[in-house]
Amino acid sequence: MLACRKIAPEAGLVLAEVPEPKSPGPGEVIVAVAAAGLCGTDMHVAEWHPSYRFMAPSLPVTIGHEFAGWIVARDPDADGPPLGAAVVVMPGVPCGTCAACTSQRPDDCGRRTSLGLTRDGGFAARVRVPITQCLPLPRGVPVDLGALVEPLSIGVTAVDAGDLSPGENVLILGPGTIGQSIALAALDRGATRVVVAGRDDASRLALCRSLGVHVTIDLAEPDAVSDERDFDVVFEATGSASAVTWGLARLRERGRMIVSGIHAAPVPIDLTAMGNGTNLRGVLRSDRDGAFWFRTARPCPYLIPDDGTVGQLLGALGRHPYRPAHIHFIFSAPGYEKLVTQIFIDNSPYLDSDVVFGVKADLIGHLTQVDDAKAAKHYGSANPFLTLDWKFVLSRVSP
Repeated sequence: MLACRKIAPEAGLVLAEVPEPKSPGPGEVIVAVAAAGLCGTDMHVAEWHPSYRFMAPSLPVTIGHEFAGWIVARDPDADGPPLGAAVVVMPGVPCGTCAACTSQRPDDCGRRTSLGLTRDGGFAARVRVPITQCLPLPRGVPVDLGALVEPLSIGVTAVDAGDLSPGENVLILGPGTIGQSIALAALDRGATRVVVAGRDDASRLALCRSLGVHVTIDLAEPDAVSDERDFDVVFEATGSASAVTWGLARLRERGRMIVSGIHAAPVPIDLTAMGNGTNLRGVLRSDRDGAFWFRTARPCPYLIPDDGTVGQLLGALGRHPYRPAHIHFIFSAPGYEKLVTQIFIDNSPYLDSDVVFGVKADLIGHLTQVDDAKAAKHYGSANPFLTLDWKFVLSRVSP
């Protein structure tokens, strides 16, 4: 069969005849590919940009990670979709044995392989994949649309990361498939104004308008957009380093920027372009029991903006403008109320005089020092390190 392959650690791809996969192994299926999407990742792979040179030990490999098709052979003893099922294939394959995988956190797997990058993907007539990576398409959904599920999931994840709320203004940089997916997710979340900006890309900007985007901007036109900071959330989906800085400069105070674009090289961030209180955020997923962990720097007290009316009011009250050390959390889960909270660090200055009166006794956590080289290696931390254990409880949505 004909396959699109990356065969050497240099620029270029080849079309090559390769053997069809003969039979699935344990826990595997063979998918007849019905449709596959061309992603920016594939372009970076073709040009052999530095950020994709991790692929070198896996070459040669068939590329393509956005694809859907039909199961034409399967391990009869494996649990999962039946023979003949139309499926979309998830490209990230966790190892199943590391600490993250055994804790039901497959997205955090450090030994994860990728269909189309480090193992054969969907730019071929047939491909062998683990059955656990196959999601059945709902009845009535054309199988070729399944190739859009993976990029659509990127858009939904980006909007989740931005914690978008109804009524907010959104700017999306890049009118391609990822930008369109972000726009659809933002509209679904109730954004009041969704603006998509592109450069000399009339056809895709027109497509964005047909999807319901309120305003499109062609940055190739003179005076296309002002320098006003007018957006609650900016999503970057261009892969252009300059777009990151340009987007940061258009955030409102305490705005959020989510970078979803695929970049060919490290991107310097101009912190001077960030407004006061601009948020840089991480997104975490819990395991099936609701547990999660992450590593971060120890928080410290900080100064709130105290110019103008706020400063005058604090001065009149004889109060300082500081908040004690804390970490913010936002939790969401289907069927539960969203929880927005913060955990304060004991022994932090200003616990008894928080400028916004946010401290409660049951929100103060204790940092415990751990001196354990093995545990430090497991968590990717220096030894010794500090830990904070906390139980968060979500309330079910009322019927």
